[in-house]
Amino acid sequence: MEQVSESIVFRLSDTLGEPEWMKAVRQKAWNSYVSLEMPSLQYGLRVGLTLDIDFDSLVPDCDKDIVIENNSDVIAVSFKDALESHPALLRQIYQKVIGVKDKFSALHFALMNRGVLVYVPRNVSGEVRITFPCSGKAVFDHVIVFCEENSKVKVLTTSEGDCGFRSEMVEVMTHDNAHVDYGNIHNVTGVTFSAKKALCSKDTYVNWVECCIGGKLTRSSVINLLQGEGAEAYNYGLFFGGKEQVFDLVAQNVHEVGNTTSNMLTKGALDGHARVIYRGMVKVCAGARNSNGYQKQETLLLSDNAEADIIPDLVIENNEVKCSHGATIKRLGEEELFYLQSRGLDKKSAQGKLVEGFFEEIIRKLKHEALEKSLRDHIVKNVY
Repeated sequence: MEQVSESIVFRLSDTLGEPEWMKAVRQKAWNSYVSLEMPSLQYGLRVGLTLDIDFDSLVPDCDKDIVIENNSDVIAVSFKDALESHPALLRQIYQKVIGVKDKFSALHFALMNRGVLVYVPRNVSGEVRITFPCSGKAVFDHVIVFCEENSKVKVLTTSEGDCGFRSEMVEVMTHDNAHVDYGNIHNVTGVTFSAKKALCSKDTYVNWVECCIGGKLTRSSVINLLQGEGAEAYNYGLFFGGKEQVFDLVAQNVHEVGNTTSNMLTKGALDGHARVIYRGMVKVCAGARNSNGYQKQETLLLSDNAEADIIPDLVIENNEVKCSHGATIKRLGEEELFYLQSRGLDKKSAQGKLVEGFFEEIIRKLKHEALEKSLRDHIVKNVY
């Protein structure tokens, strides 16, 4: 079995025809991967994960191309094309939002083999849909969204297929008064490691809709740094799992300056022996006066064997703020089930309707009819 090595890293760079600066990024990331220890995935007393993954064997082997649908003035191109059309811009942004923070991110930057640049020029608006077909042992995908002043973009992505391991990173960089909606559906059979991060400038609006429904293990983080006054950041999440599925989810909004607003809402349902660890945090830094942050998490347990560990956190370093959080773990209500059964539904169908209704608030935030229907169909298929 072929193992990840420095020669693999250079071979991949040569195959993709990358310039010397990108090859240097790969080499530095590889050196970090070799030197860094495997991070601990223990988050508290009896709360944590044990990974049974041979990361040294994750040589990228997916030969399927990314599909980009774009009928607007927004520029959306593969990294290969971006190196020809916008090399300076790609070099300016790549790895600047999400750097090498641990062994996992180092491996990603060493082995990244597919990428998309979404560039929204000043005063331009549009919508882009990106499909990531996934197959083989491993694939490492990267997306950059760069928005200039007064721009507006909606990016909708889906990842699906039979793939052993998928690493995904999304870097969003905004200028003043930019507006970004980013919707994402994960439905890969194997393991997914996903990291998304946005830098929110003055008067910007960044909205994430993260939907995790497939796979053995999904580790997903969505982080917003509110760096300009008037910035707004929203994290909406959905997870739905059964059998032995595991979700390790992180949502963070960090208010670095004052007069900023954030909100996060995550809803999930678990059946079988599925499990979730959810860690949400709102941080208000010293000097970030008049910040407003809220987080809420709701988990629906459909089985006695399902398990949820919910860890909400507020880190407040300033008194002149408004911040709060809430978390609930519940089961389907017997009265609601009885009501639907009294209207002619059997118990399984009644459960399905209640689960559909539970998720509807998040699903509608995708604001894309085809993706909303696809997500509902998946949920219905696995509940009924």
